[in-house]
Amino acid sequence: MQRKLNYLKNILFWACRTERCYTSIAKARYYVQRCVWNALERERYLCACVESVDAFGKKVPEELRHKVMPELEVALASMRHWVWDCPNGKRTFTRRLA
Repeated sequence: MQRKLNYLKNILFWACRTERCYTSIAKARYYVQRCVWNALERERYLCACVESVDAFGKKVPEELRHKVMPELEVALASMRHWVWDCPNGKRTFTRRLA
């Protein structure tokens, strides 16, 4: 019983962490949509979001990674929509932004 409880506690912990990462991307997208008009600054925000997702992906346990990462990939795609062209970001993060 204790093992199942610890498993659920671990799942809840990573669900909260995933939601926090998703929320940070959503807040950055909201800010970029309304306040950032410089293309290089938009690219900087996008690259910061990609870095945070990559760092988060390394921390997530393997058993949860296949559920967590696609959700964050969708959030990155919606953020990518607001950056028209990002040559520096594409050069740095070829796997995520190409």
